[in-house]
Amino acid sequence: MKKPSFFFSLLLIFVHLACVAQTTLSYSKMDEIDVRLRRYRDLTNEVYDSHPKYIVSRFTFRSLIKQDFSKITIGENSFSKIGRFAAVNFDSDESRFYFTPFTFIVKNDPFEGAFRAIHSIDFSGEVNSTNIFDFKQKKSLRAGYSYTRIFDKYSAKQGARNTSFHKAVVDEVYKDTRSEYQKMTTSFSAYLDLAAAAEDEDKTAFYKDIKKRFFKNLESIELKYYDDKWTVKRIAWVKFNLTPFSWDNFLYVDQTEQTSYSKPIDKSVYTANAKLSGNILFTYPHKRNMQLYLSGFLAASNKHSLSEIASPSQWQQSQLLTDSTFIISNDEKVYRLINSDFKTGIRPDVGGQLIFLINTFNKTPLGLDLATSFNGLVGAKKNAYVNKTTIGLVVPFLDKSGESTVNLEFFYQRKSYKKMDLESEELWGIKFGLPFHML
Repeated sequence: MKKPSFFFSLLLIFVHLACVAQTTLSYSKMDEIDVRLRRYRDLTNEVYDSHPKYIVSRFTFRSLIKQDFSKITIGENSFSKIGRFAAVNFDSDESRFYFTPFTFIVKNDPFEGAFRAIHSIDFSGEVNSTNIFDFKQKKSLRAGYSYTRIFDKYSAKQGARNTSFHKAVVDEVYKDTRSEYQKMTTSFSAYLDLAAAAEDEDKTAFYKDIKKRFFKNLESIELKYYDDKWTVKRIAWVKFNLTPFSWDNFLYVDQTEQTSYSKPIDKSVYTANAKLSGNILFTYPHKRNMQLYLSGFLAASNKHSLSEIASPSQWQQSQLLTDSTFIISNDEKVYRLINSDFKTGIRPDVGGQLIFLINTFNKTPLGLDLATSFNGLVGAKKNAYVNKTTIGLVVPFLDKSGESTVNLEFFYQRKSYKKMDLESEELWGIKFGLPFHML
């Protein structure tokens, strides 16, 4: 049998090398990665050196804040909180949803500076009590804007900051991250996760991967090492919510208008509102990660005669088939207006909230939520209002990194009406909060 020629063998080697080059990270890209990693290492050290109060990098500090406030995002008061979230309330009266899908952070990149301001777009609504997704019978729909100004002060134990040690940590992260990419030059399986971004002509995703890997590795080391170095973590913020797009939509029966009995009146009322809240959150890592959240708010809303005082009733219209049989031809939820003088007016709301959380067995957090509010009403008497007092048990469910994935609260609420001829009400309900972990 003839042996393969030298040139044929050489050709096979070149083909093999070409295939490997296409299925692993190229050395030219490795050089590009190294330049980026060195830049992140040097910038991290530069920012750390110029801020003598820091004990962790600015990227890791932002992750700490996310962990700390994620467990208090729940229910209607979430509009006083920071960041993106979704929340739902269910009780015997109705279902309500709150949703902040868009946030715009001033100095979004931590290298640009510490974040202090957040702009958000908020949505909320109230629907019937049986199905929160039944928008056919929606009671209200709102869209608005909010601005948050943040002030933070995280205090650490004396001697927790060590510049030389921190530089050694950052350098170690640089070496470890570089080694991850180095493996991709020889291992196809290691390269798979990066292949699409590395081979794309637009290098945005490629550069994003480098940055994300470096700071994720740095964060995991810093969070682990500095976890017991904090004495108290305090974050305070002021938030302004403006809701110019807001309407209450409902059907009602007026007892003084006989025609409304057979055809309920369709009403839509403009209910714009503005709210200002002050908030502060204390976290004590050395005391079983105890958290104390305090909030107070002042609001003004355009309200109407049925705002916060009435629940709908079932209205049915029948159609006679024979002398003894009939069918239900129409079925709606309607409000009953006893006084035909339907009024609107701007009324104030004021209230506060306290949430206390502490780690129990297996570091599972449990908490108590206390809230009260005094909401102005449009009534026959001047200065009428309803006092709502709520007490709830908060159960945050955490992921492996310690961030809340979903918050659950079982609550009891009592409503007391002042200067209104209405009886006090009591109700039970459940709240869900879903923080999106993005700042």
